[in-house]
Amino acid sequence: MIRTVVWVLVVAAGYYACGRLGLLLALPPGYATAVWPPSGLAHAAVLLGGVRMVPGVWLGSFLLNVGTGFSGQSLGTSLGVPFAIALGAAAQAALGAWLVNRRGARPKILAAGSELVPMLMLGGPVACLLNATIGVGTLYFVGRVPPEAVPFNWWTWWIGDSIGVLLITPLVLVWAVRPLRTWLRRQLYLTAPLVMLFAAVVVLFVFVRQREQLRIETEFRTVAGEIHQRLHVRLSNTLGALSAIEGFYSSSQAVEPNEFETFAQRLIANLEGVTALSWNPVVPGAGRAAFEARVQRAGHGEFRITERDAAGAMRPAPRRESYVPVEAIVPAAGNERALGFNTASEAARVEAMELARDSGQAVASARVRLAQHFEPGLLVMLPVYRHGPRDDTPEKRRQGLLGYAVAVFSLETLLDDAARRAAAEGLALALEDIGGPEPELLFGQPARGGVHDLRHAFALNYAGRSWRLELRLPEQGIVERQSWGAWLVLAGGLLLTGLLGILLLLGLGRTAHIEALVTERTEALRRTAAQLARSNRELEQYAYVTSHDLKAPLRTIASFAQLLVQRHGGKLEGEGREFLDFITGGVDRMQELIDDLLQLSRVDARKFEVSPLSMRVAVDRACGALAADLEASHARVTIGELPFVHGDLHMLSQLWQNLIANAVKFQRAGRAPEIRIQAIEGPDDWHFTIRDNGIGIAPAHREQIFGVFRRLHTAEEFAGTGMGLAICKKVVQLHGGEIWVEPAPGEGSTLVFTLPKSGPPAAEAAPAAVPPATH
Repeated sequence: MIRTVVWVLVVAAGYYACGRLGLLLALPPGYATAVWPPSGLAHAAVLLGGVRMVPGVWLGSFLLNVGTGFSGQSLGTSLGVPFAIALGAAAQAALGAWLVNRRGARPKILAAGSELVPMLMLGGPVACLLNATIGVGTLYFVGRVPPEAVPFNWWTWWIGDSIGVLLITPLVLVWAVRPLRTWLRRQLYLTAPLVMLFAAVVVLFVFVRQREQLRIETEFRTVAGEIHQRLHVRLSNTLGALSAIEGFYSSSQAVEPNEFETFAQRLIANLEGVTALSWNPVVPGAGRAAFEARVQRAGHGEFRITERDAAGAMRPAPRRESYVPVEAIVPAAGNERALGFNTASEAARVEAMELARDSGQAVASARVRLAQHFEPGLLVMLPVYRHGPRDDTPEKRRQGLLGYAVAVFSLETLLDDAARRAAAEGLALALEDIGGPEPELLFGQPARGGVHDLRHAFALNYAGRSWRLELRLPEQGIVERQSWGAWLVLAGGLLLTGLLGILLLLGLGRTAHIEALVTERTEALRRTAAQLARSNRELEQYAYVTSHDLKAPLRTIASFAQLLVQRHGGKLEGEGREFLDFITGGVDRMQELIDDLLQLSRVDARKFEVSPLSMRVAVDRACGALAADLEASHARVTIGELPFVHGDLHMLSQLWQNLIANAVKFQRAGRAPEIRIQAIEGPDDWHFTIRDNGIGIAPAHREQIFGVFRRLHTAEEFAGTGMGLAICKKVVQLHGGEIWVEPAPGEGSTLVFTLPKSGPPAAEAAPAAVPPATH
């Protein structure tokens, strides 16, 4: 139980660590990535540890997703979304293991290449459909992914999980193989190229993503700058129009309302975003009646100085010390309610007017409710003095104040162009007044949004007010602006890495399978070789014993045949004598065959004693044993310089004795044998040749002459049993060499054999001795 809990915690920690790595490769808005390593770790963990590891997958996923991209949500949502995504991850790992296991026994990662691809495909692209659906569905349900972004996020989620299985699962399973000492080389062989290729893909992805991000940010800042610049031009042009009105009034003795309307209409025609231009004179309380009558005579028959009551309805202004009413306004259509409105009746307007009066500069008001439309707006007021702009003290400015040139802005109208352009580009726009104790939103939505939003703010210091224009590119806008370049680089590179891993695993599995077969068959061959060695020893012993045992009855037959010849040979004539000769000849032939068979068995069975020796000594011993035959045949033996070798002196002497004897025996009648022996040094061995001037060997017989009892001539032509060259071949092979017949120009034959310079192989240096036969 404790061991299971420990492994569950290990899986959870591994899932969390791999998830942090995967988040570094996430594409905004950050809910899915083109590779998700935890999916591969989870699949491998459940394959290796069974369903007991599923809680570890859930715990790791839950901890990873708590607080990741869910700020600003309620507690239920902040915990519920990670809970649901973790359930999807755990269910995916369990489903993948179930799909693999239902095919049969769990595959051996380095031995069953045929099962590897189904294991990765079922645990990867097939099982990963589950978590992509659950994860993206959950995010869509809570409103974190808009409908139009669901396909992209689902596709990226599924691809990321699938590549994670293809890439990480093989690595985990390979490093889980034990013993480590046996498999380390193969594990490194698989891991090293995958890690290097993965690192190269990640570096390339980071480079492409940074360039992609820089492109998006540059485009965003360009558009934001254009919007800011257009708004700045609108506001600046308005100040120019107010300055023109100020000059018009300060340079005239008296201006009638209709004259202002004519003048202002030309100005407003070139302005954008301005709702109205008005002239608001300062009217003393005592002169109110005369002022109203003058405006009425000018064409506004029902003109009155008005104010707004608590309900927002216009009513005649109460008696005051002074008024600042709207005397004339352009355009007149749509602004009728504002005509006569006392702008000095509300605190926000009064504050702006007093500041403008005392400073002599245009001043913008705080956000107000416009008299004509009951909608939010603001006023820009430029004071007009009797004799033009005054640089006097505030007291003297107050005394010379005539009124105000006013530009009326509806915030909707002022920012209509900026709002349209921002909406077309997918940007959120907000204008804030930051000059007061607390920032006041003038237009747009509060500056909230996701952690991956791009933001750019501009400071606007206009007519004594401090504004901030903020433009924001939401996360979804970033996704829409992304090209597929970075994603394709990452997904394609990691898919290539995963496929490389599969190919390497298949190769390793094939190699491991072949090595297992080689080991198995080598062991089988070793057992077979041991059995053959035992059989050979038994056969050698059998031949040795049989040849000895055959001598006893053969000696009996030979003895009685000799007695028969001695006692009754003179009495036999005709066929009797011929039959007796057949018996004695057959006995002699049989005796020769048994002796040669014994000699062959002794070559295999005697103790093989290897020592450094001079090959000349072996040749001289052979010639000594054949001295009578050499003298009788008048043979001439020429011996070249012979080297020292490693071998058995007795066997090598027997080898030379058989070769020289054949050269003497297989000779034409009346010709003296000429035999030449020499040695040639090779890189690793010595080549020994013996040439004669005998009858030669036909090319068709050059292979079969080394067989046991292989004769090329009848016993009447040349005596012998056909065992000599078989013994020679056996001796050469025991010494690690080879023997063959070379084509000889003219007549005669040339036999060549080799001996290694390092001596006979160790395995053949000391074969088991055959015990002597018993009688």
